[in-house]
Amino acid sequence: DTTPLTKMIKLLKQKGLIDSEIERIKPFLVNMLENPYIEAVHEIYDYCKNMDFEITEDGCILAYKNVRKDLGSIHDGGKTKHEIGKYTEVESFDTNRRHECSSGLHFCSKSYLSSYSGDTTIIVKINPKDIVSIPIDYNHTKGRCKRYMTVGILAKNGTLQTTNLE
Repeated sequence: DTTPLTKMIKLLKQKGLIDSEIERIKPFLVNMLENPYIEAVHEIYDYCKNMDFEITEDGCILAYKNVRKDLGSIHDGGKTKHEIGKYTEVESFDTNRRHECSSGLHFCSKSYLSSYSGDTTIIVKINPKDIVSIPIDYNHTKGRCKRYMTVGILAKNGTLQTTNLE
């Protein structure tokens, strides 16, 4: 069976996560299957193959995004602002994975960060139901979504800062 759910369970079991983090896997799978874009559901599997992310207790993904020093987006001249503890949302987004740089809120795995311009790295929490595309370039290590919450700033030493920049 090659349904997204079956593929995901097999992948997570193979990576050793099914037994150790089963309580996080259930809500993750439920969230993923609530995604209205069936192609994105299949693409989430590609993103997860790298296992370069964390799953939260409520079944969301923690991912990364490089932004300007003022936490504005580097893609729109800083118009899209990010504030720790708040959701950022867009109305316009592209669900076509063949469009590598397109509309939507961009995020990436830790391994992609060095390919991503910007001054500051933020950590974003994404519900899998809000992911709209995982582009095929860069080994499926980046994606687009329509909504995420900014959780904090990744400090240079790798720790999480949960306060906004002054």
